[in-house]
Amino acid sequence: MGLSLRSLSMKNVVSNDWKTNLVVVLALALCVGYFVNKQNQALGSLVVISGVSYLLNKNVMMSLVVGIAVTSLLVTMNYVKRSEGMIGMKMPGGGPGMGGGPSMGGGPSMGGGPSMGGGHNMGRLNKKTMAELMAKKMKKKN
Repeated sequence: MGLSLRSLSMKNVVSNDWKTNLVVVLALALCVGYFVNKQNQALGSLVVISGVSYLLNKNVMMSLVVGIAVTSLLVTMNYVKRSEGMIGMKMPGGGPGMGGGPSMGGGPSMGGGPSMGGGHNMGRLNKKTMAELMAKKMKKKN
């Protein structure tokens, strides 16, 4: 029994069984939730585990249930991490600059607010410190 595209027909995926449809909707909702919450490892593990399980037993409902259960277990036990996009990456020139304030990534910002590269901790900067930095920047321009 070989694995081919003909054996993976849509008849196995789309059925009239309400239980299978419920599990498919639940899996899609989890996929959207993992995507929105930027849990890319959890999304990948759900897809991979469900896919491998489907290749082993050819039952959509059971493969999705196994994938959902194992992925939920991995997320609960904190084995999958939340990825944060570009956090931790250094941008040349100090970051994607959102304003004219101080650069936080080692270089000048490009507009009217702080850039978000790395370096200073924005949480530590208060209004007085921001005012002092802006005053120094204005003195340098003159």
